[in-house]
Amino acid sequence: MERKEHIYIVLDALDECSDRIKLLGWLKNVTETRGKNLHLLMTSREERDIDQSLRSIPEVVGRCLNDEPSNDDISSYIDWFLSVHYDLRDINESMQNEVKRRLLEKSSGMFRWVALQLDELKDCYSQQNVREQLDELPNNLEETYQRILIKINKKSRGDAQKLLVWLSFAFYSFTLEELAEVVCISTNSEKAEFSDARRIKPEVVLSICGGLVTQSNGIPLTIISLGQVLILFVYLFRLCTAISFISERLSAFYRHHRRVSRFIRY
Repeated sequence: MERKEHIYIVLDALDECSDRIKLLGWLKNVTETRGKNLHLLMTSREERDIDQSLRSIPEVVGRCLNDEPSNDDISSYIDWFLSVHYDLRDINESMQNEVKRRLLEKSSGMFRWVALQLDELKDCYSQQNVREQLDELPNNLEETYQRILIKINKKSRGDAQKLLVWLSFAFYSFTLEELAEVVCISTNSEKAEFSDARRIKPEVVLSICGGLVTQSNGIPLTIISLGQVLILFVYLFRLCTAISFISERLSAFYRHHRRVSRFIRY
């Protein structure tokens, strides 16, 4: 590293690192030993141990973005969305302005929250439906995700659970074709089993997950973190399943991940 004129390292989501203590120690060491040719950009949720560790490094400058809503970007996205979706494009200008105003007021700068609400609004077939949807906007992302889960077909919830867990614990990026193979794998016993009868079409994967999985450059990605996945599973199954059972199932998926991954590699 000393031989390079400038070195740039980008670390995203420090709070999701499985060995946070080791990573924070490495960051402190590398900033003290590598000189001014090293440039670091780090992102993280605001958590006490990360904040304290980074504050001990004089060269690190922290900036909180929570109170800096990206309303200009959100406003541009809303305008674009309303212009390209036929049902929303056909509502009168007054209602379009109302949609934009209400979403901006309640978004608190959360782009993802706005995008999810627009996905719901585009299915409204009348101005009255749009107004009713605006009157029932969820207060935050967690409530939005809960509503999405409730709408997932009961027959598909088991597959949705499996897909979200595999994406959350993935050691590499899956394709839609590979995820379609995931639902064929059963981990109900100590021996992983593959059932071709459970095979689904790749394009069905996104619809099964009800908007909680999206694509970026053809790669399926969850729009929620592992922690949110766990919270949502508790919410989804709390009426019929004990939390301990969910914990056991998640542990089983994790244990079998490496063992059964051969089934979905091409």
